[in-house]
Amino acid sequence: QTTINNNANDRVITGSDTANTLEAESTLSYGTGLLTVHESAGTNANGSRLDLKFGNNNSTDVIGSITFSNSAGEAARIQAETSGANNSGQICFYTDNAGTSAERLRIDPSGNVLIGDSAGQIGKLSTLGTGNHISASRHSTDTSAANVILAKYRGSRSSPTVVADGDDLGNLSWYGYNGSSI
Repeated sequence: QTTINNNANDRVITGSDTANTLEAESTLSYGTGLLTVHESAGTNANGSRLDLKFGNNNSTDVIGSITFSNSAGEAARIQAETSGANNSGQICFYTDNAGTSAERLRIDPSGNVLIGDSAGQIGKLSTLGTGNHISASRHSTDTSAANVILAKYRGSRSSPTVVADGDDLGNLSWYGYNGSSI
């Protein structure tokens, strides 16, 4: 059992009722639009933490959301969901256009970044939509161009080694839908 006490300095203190020990202390500001979670002892290895916990264990639950709203309604939202299993998650980012909310970006359980795409067809970054494109623009007064860099090394990221003769260094590939897949 946890007790919650509010002292004269607007600090909320939680602790175990039986052991009467301090477990956490947070600063709450009321009516100012500010909630601060402050881990005052400096001993928590993860730092301060805000934990949104949902009691259900389904494989397709919305676990929690952070909504950004004004007096006209929701303007944007960050939403955490389970995906395919109750211990696999994804995070989705929504924005509103003229009052209509739509998912704009998702990071799925495999770490794929999906922009305008909820399924992810090819690679770690996928974009989908009419008029979609990926652009690289450089604004400067010198003669340097915008760059797309495809890099290759052998070994590991922390200990790279030289490429070998015959290694493919990069590819640009074009795919067409064949009636069942890309």
